[in-house]
Amino acid sequence: MTNPYLQNACKHCGELFTPRSNAHRYCETCIAPGDLRGRQLMSYYKITRARYDEIFKNQEGLCAICRVWEARAVDHDHACCPSVPTCGECVRGLLCVGCNLNLAKAEESGVMPPNAALYLSMYAQ
Repeated sequence: MTNPYLQNACKHCGELFTPRSNAHRYCETCIAPGDLRGRQLMSYYKITRARYDEIFKNQEGLCAICRVWEARAVDHDHACCPSVPTCGECVRGLLCVGCNLNLAKAEESGVMPPNAALYLSMYAQ
């Protein structure tokens, strides 16, 4: 039987779990043991590996803007969360590294390439 005094509530889903150390904040459902990328996604963007994989699959693994390069960077609305960690609600999609950098520059300059403007319009409030 698990000692209830040694259990924590997962910071993402609220499920009670027994942490393996004081550093564990998430249950194994939200972050599988040894999944460093999953831990990073949860810590920075408040999304699970499953959510990331779902977005990746929906985008067919390609950047949401250029549709050429593999999507690696998680894009979020900086108007909602100017830095990481984010709230998790403002994640828009996955971008290639080049489009992610160019989108940040375009948002600062106000000059938006057509593909980027179309991408952003899909997430406009």
